[in-house]
Amino acid sequence: MHKKLEGPTVFEILENALQVAISDKRVPEERDIKLLIAQMHVVMGQFEVASEKLQNLIDEDPRFPASPLPGHCVCTFRQERRCR
Repeated sequence: MHKKLEGPTVFEILENALQVAISDKRVPEERDIKLLIAQMHVVMGQFEVASEKLQNLIDEDPRFPASPLPGHCVCTFRQERRCR
């Protein structure tokens, strides 16, 4: 995806889907889309942006896991190893 320069289009589609989820008050879908957006930033190598997006999810709902992968934390996306 990022090698074919399709990233901006994908982000636009996800932002539109996020706005629909927010307007329809579909909280689980909203959270899933936000997580997907953060994961897309990881794929594109934008670790700081991904970390910020994930931290926003945690701030919105502290019960939300720190990352999509069990056993990992947000700092993993920053390429730091101090949490292990």
